[in-house]
Amino acid sequence: MVVHGFTASEVLKLTGLTYRQLDYWASTDFIPPSNIEKVGLKTRRIYSFTDVLAIRAAMRLLDAGIPLQRIRKAVNRLQSELPRKEALHSLVWLTDGENIFILESRDLALDVIRGQYVFAFAVDVGQLADKLEDDVRILEKRQRSRGTQRRYQCPEMAATGM
Repeated sequence: MVVHGFTASEVLKLTGLTYRQLDYWASTDFIPPSNIEKVGLKTRRIYSFTDVLAIRAAMRLLDAGIPLQRIRKAVNRLQSELPRKEALHSLVWLTDGENIFILESRDLALDVIRGQYVFAFAVDVGQLADKLEDDVRILEKRQRSRGTQRRYQCPEMAATGM
């Protein structure tokens, strides 16, 4: 049997959210369920995978210190500007604990609340280390070809016995 949605109790288990929080988010249309099923006289909320993903993302932002109202404002703005709700899950969300940004490229982020772009300066130290190791190997080869035998110690090179 393939399940196409999650009940509220399943969402609580998957997210760690309390029923009160989930109910509040649904009733205020912050993160409403994708479907509502009629079961006799009652209704049952059915959440999609994307809904549960949005809940987890919101929880991460809350854990980072972002107030719920700011998250709500950011999500509402993005939902109105993006062509479809599912596009939200493909974004990389960043926060400095106060603001919410969407990473547009390696060096450009959008401040979701203000609608302004900011430059992000990222340093991939792993990539720098790989390049430095390559350059050290080239330096050692040049020195060997000149008759100079110097060995440089790079942690990764030493670990692999190079």
